[in-house]
Amino acid sequence: MMNQENQFQFNYLQIEDIPKLIECVRRCYGESYPFKQIYSPSALEELVLNQLMHSVVCKDANQNVLGHGALTFSGEENSSPELGKLFVDPDHRGHHIADLLASELVNLSSNLSLPGFWSECVTNHPYSQDVVIAAGGVEVGLLLGDLPATLKMQGENNFSDSRMSLLTYYVPSANAKPSNIFIPESQANHIKSLASHANQARHISTELFSGSGQTKLSSNIDLATLDACIQITSIGSDFSSMIQSEIDTLEKQQLASIYIDLPIGDKAAATAYLTLEKLGFFFGSWLPHFWKNQDVLRMQKIYTQINESEIICARGQGARMKDYVITEMKRVS
Repeated sequence: MMNQENQFQFNYLQIEDIPKLIECVRRCYGESYPFKQIYSPSALEELVLNQLMHSVVCKDANQNVLGHGALTFSGEENSSPELGKLFVDPDHRGHHIADLLASELVNLSSNLSLPGFWSECVTNHPYSQDVVIAAGGVEVGLLLGDLPATLKMQGENNFSDSRMSLLTYYVPSANAKPSNIFIPESQANHIKSLASHANQARHISTELFSGSGQTKLSSNIDLATLDACIQITSIGSDFSSMIQSEIDTLEKQQLASIYIDLPIGDKAAATAYLTLEKLGFFFGSWLPHFWKNQDVLRMQKIYTQINESEIICARGQGARMKDYVITEMKRVS
């Protein structure tokens, strides 16, 4: 047992907890949770056994799962995981279970010697943002219209006419070494400010270098959320033609949004960023130490309408991020 608060127990998720976890998900979201693997016992077991998902659960005296949170890696080369899948049974809210889960995950991150982790918080209410802020989170981005309106949360605001946006936070776990990043002049002050708030030392270059060799990338489509992500691992001299071809292929799928993970430790990243801007992509979030301990800029292009008034921010830093991202969207469109 990791921790005990009155009648609640906080433990690392065990394989035998999985059926009770799925019951908790259904009490919170019905069948609408976008991470569909969470309804599959075999998929969850595989994530746990392969150490791609490190979960903490809150249980009552009868071993019922009342809450859950996890640090999830997207793959072996993902060095800064996502804090997510954080939810609490509607009948047991108000007991600070989410805060205690997040606190345990912060301790877990330290035990795993991680540089930090990131989290995407819903914006139909500020409560999950408050939890991550209390854990030391700093706003580093906003993904517009990321989740479908079909996501339903028991006991919370559910906007039915537009997709939901997600505020991105970064929680540093350790004093990481300074690193070099390459971004265009237009983004330098913004990233410098974010790095300062996150206590991350960055040497920023705005020089426009050309790529060399071949571009290496991969893409993934999430049919549950109708979005796609292109992960770029190397920016080559053929970047413009390669990325245009990949985007053309994805756009035929009638998606709501496309994200591009740009490795800004690559010297050609500033030039690639400007190329992507010409294709309608704009700043989404800065993810420190995301891939092989290198920073990534997640750029976004949306193909659906959003309702700006439905984006609720817990504090001023979030509101300023909202204004910045929406201004960037309008600038490049």
